[in-house]
Amino acid sequence: MFALAKIIFLGSAVAMLAIGGCRSAVPVPAMPPPEDRGSSESSDNHSSVVPKGAESALSPSAASIPDSGPSPAAQMHSYFTKIAQSQLNPSPPPLPEVSTATVLIVIDALNARHVGVYGYERNTTPNIDAFAQEGVVFTQWISNSSWTRPSFTTIVTGVPKAVHGMELSDKALPKKIATLAEQFRAHHFKTAAFVGNPLIQKKWRYDQGFDHFEDTEDHGDFPRADVLVNRALRWIETETDDRPFLVVLFLTDPHAPYEPAQDARQFSKSFEEIVTSPQREVLEPFDTTRHAGIVAAYDDEVAFADAQVGRFLTELKRLEKYRQTTIAVTADHGEIFGAHNCYQHAYHMWEPVLRVPFIIRAPQAGGHEATLPQTGPRFDDRPFTHTDVLPTLLHAAGIESKTPYGQSVFAPNADLSRVIVSEYDARGVKRTAARIGNLKLVRYEKVNGVLFEGIGRGTEMLQQNPSLLIPGPRYELFDLSRDAAETNNEYANYDTDEQIEPLRRAVKPTPKKKSSSPGQAPVLDADTLNALTAAGYIQ
Repeated sequence: MFALAKIIFLGSAVAMLAIGGCRSAVPVPAMPPPEDRGSSESSDNHSSVVPKGAESALSPSAASIPDSGPSPAAQMHSYFTKIAQSQLNPSPPPLPEVSTATVLIVIDALNARHVGVYGYERNTTPNIDAFAQEGVVFTQWISNSSWTRPSFTTIVTGVPKAVHGMELSDKALPKKIATLAEQFRAHHFKTAAFVGNPLIQKKWRYDQGFDHFEDTEDHGDFPRADVLVNRALRWIETETDDRPFLVVLFLTDPHAPYEPAQDARQFSKSFEEIVTSPQREVLEPFDTTRHAGIVAAYDDEVAFADAQVGRFLTELKRLEKYRQTTIAVTADHGEIFGAHNCYQHAYHMWEPVLRVPFIIRAPQAGGHEATLPQTGPRFDDRPFTHTDVLPTLLHAAGIESKTPYGQSVFAPNADLSRVIVSEYDARGVKRTAARIGNLKLVRYEKVNGVLFEGIGRGTEMLQQNPSLLIPGPRYELFDLSRDAAETNNEYANYDTDEQIEPLRRAVKPTPKKKSSSPGQAPVLDADTLNALTAAGYIQ
């Protein structure tokens, strides 16, 4: 599998505006691997003073540590080094035969580095890896956001967050936006969704276009993947007959807290105590054993979700509904493990959070059981994002997309030079990442301390997240072709360069309407607060 990164060089967050401390550790036998460390992030309207202890956590250092995923290679465009350059394809995969059924599987907080086909050393995803042998594996698929609500909304609508506006609020999905389900149902597909994240519920109109929609009101917050898979299989077996269908499965096992059931513990069973919900930023890196326990518990959650994906696909074959079905597996966002002294996701703009797996298998022209291709996975290194999920699935089903924002991966004229944008704008923290090719620019706005304190634990949380206390606005620019670990902020070298002008325009804030109560924290209803708390976004 991938060679592990052994030395990670970190820059000063003050001098370089964003890179920070990495922990020194000794590899734990048979334990795998913490990711490379570094730190940093945004800004503050509440205070511009870095709290005591934060400066040392953000200071330059070097560490010899194992990496929890593939080490980046400068000679490759790909984020993943196990994939040989000769395997990567700069052109669209062959146009598939029109599918008569479509399945979209979204796995919450799935870090692509922890998936076998992307090069992970642990055998966490044997079923997804086997599925990938028949499909196309995308190495540069970017989430449009670093947390669930905006990213999942884009997946099922095909429109960016700037259009759908679903972020930290209790408002419902706009009726005028046509969902994936509505477009499939208009072409006589039966539609169903089975959702495990409490931020995606019928009460916010996420059931638009679905004939059948089950959410956490039906199963509780973060139900195990087997619960949702059982319900989805029952629906397919009893409701679809020979009619075409669309099924959306949103599995949430890998989302924090990392608490695998006893019968699902294989990697974490040797750890007596595990930090199940690590702080999103840490002032001092965890010791080796504690960090390895976090990664092991997460991997157990990933493995359980993978086992249920495998069971689902096996049942589709038994029901003779697999061959002509287009199936896509992705994540709403990724997860970070110690790089830049960060954990989980939320406001992080780092690559382990924004770059996600996307694997699609579509029926091959001619109707053969083997699909694209027949001899192993096809790796596609072209850049795509979540606005492209909807047009891709519609294209495979022979349906024209009504959404103007994304593009199908099967399209022969895909625009590979467009700017891809990822956004986080909640709780007084606003960060925007934009990329073209290998260049990635991140803008960190001043953190609005009033808004931040208005939801959750306020000042205490600010003090525990040092990147929030670095003054803004500020920029970070990375050339991912030679710095995939994002340790060298090159913005000063490009400050007057027209090459990044499209990126600067993309991350520039749009003027907001004047409010009668500027800076006031939003008033959220009890359901929204409960959902945010259950998902760990409010502590």
